Amino acid sequence: MFIHVNNNQKIIALKNYFAFLIVLLGVPLTSYSQDESFETTVPSYWSTTNGTLSTSTDHYKHGNQSLKWDWSANAVITISNLQSHGLTTSEVLGYYFHFFRMWVYNNAAIPGGQLQIEFYDNSNKQFYYSFGVNYTGWRAATADYDAEMSTTSTSPSTNITTIKIKAP
Repeated sequence: MFIHVNNNQKIIALKNYFAFLIVLLGVPLTSYSQDESFETTVPSYWSTTNGTLSTSTDHYKHGNQSLKWDWSANAVITISNLQSHGLTTSEVLGYYFHFFRMWVYNNAAIPGGQLQIEFYDNSNKQFYYSFGVNYTGWRAATADYDAEMSTTSTSPSTNITTIKIKAP
């Protein structure tokens, strides 16, 4: 998944242009990790609240476009129906496929800001982690489901159907 994000928040009386390029590399999709492409359009199973999603050529990691997210307070990107788009639930905690990775490009640091990345089985949060955005340039936001992410129970479900990315 590639996401280029524009933040319309004001920090120290300046318009803060906040760009993310997020690449989903490590969700266990089929037998190898899989990237989401935004070369033609925003996939129909991607949505946002308190913002808009579009494609952009401003910043990209693979191909020539990324997903642009114009967001405001309490904005959330929801990626649904993951199993219909390649996620293999048996591999979420599998030995070789047990991590989630996204590349994030940030134009302007947000001190104390964090993306919240959450993984749901239908309506219940199972795994989650935070990714700090107090930097500029590229960063890999990688987390191991088993060893690095927090869970909501001692036996979380691997029946992941939805990812939510919450704005700082």
